[in-house]
Amino acid sequence: FINVPSDGVYEFFVNSNDGGILYLDGKMLINNDGFHKTQEKWKKTGLAKGFHSVQLDYFQMGGAKALTVSWKIPGKEKEEIPAGVLFH
Repeated sequence: FINVPSDGVYEFFVNSNDGGILYLDGKMLINNDGFHKTQEKWKKTGLAKGFHSVQLDYFQMGGAKALTVSWKIPGKEKEEIPAGVLFH
């Protein structure tokens, strides 16, 4: 789960080499799947304050390795999602 600090429109980013797919509340939010160089895809979504289920699927096909998942909280700069907002 990810704990969203306040209601608002959030931006999520998946930067991966190779495939990375981000799901939020059981629905695919970002599809950065496939065999490719490091690339970033992003999407905005409205979220209510509180806990939301989050899942990341990833695979590596050789060559360079990269995977980061970031967010942009309304009114703040983009950052990698901090461990302190993730829960199991």
